[in-house]
Amino acid sequence: MKKILFTIITLCSCFSVAVADPGTRLGESLPVVQSEVQGLRHLRNWPTKGDQYTVYHDTNAYTSYYFKNNRVVLEEFTCSGNEETAGYYFDRFVSDFSKQDYIKAYEGENSVTFYFSRIKVTVSLSHFVGNEYLCKVSYTSR
Repeated sequence: MKKILFTIITLCSCFSVAVADPGTRLGESLPVVQSEVQGLRHLRNWPTKGDQYTVYHDTNAYTSYYFKNNRVVLEEFTCSGNEETAGYYFDRFVSDFSKQDYIKAYEGENSVTFYFSRIKVTVSLSHFVGNEYLCKVSYTSR
């Protein structure tokens, strides 16, 4: 009976953590990400962020994975467009994350940061160049 109760409690606690945090590739190794993400290519090495690998979803959207010591330390989704399009994505991401089970959230100038049990998610909107704006969703470990 104690074993069954322990198993149920363990499964419930694992499930609650899985539900609380958004799915990311944080902590995964480069070979795992390369085998599971088609079209991934190395762009460059950033001194502070690490090795950047990117997959393009279309001409206006891509996901970058930054590796240090062969592990993903930052995952960043970026979409670009005019102010209306990028603003739509910003509002949509903020709305979607606000419906999840986050611990706390902070609103900054053109950004909202959500804290989950193990992950920090920042959604930001910024002017890029000319008429182009960027909406970014960054995932990092807490």
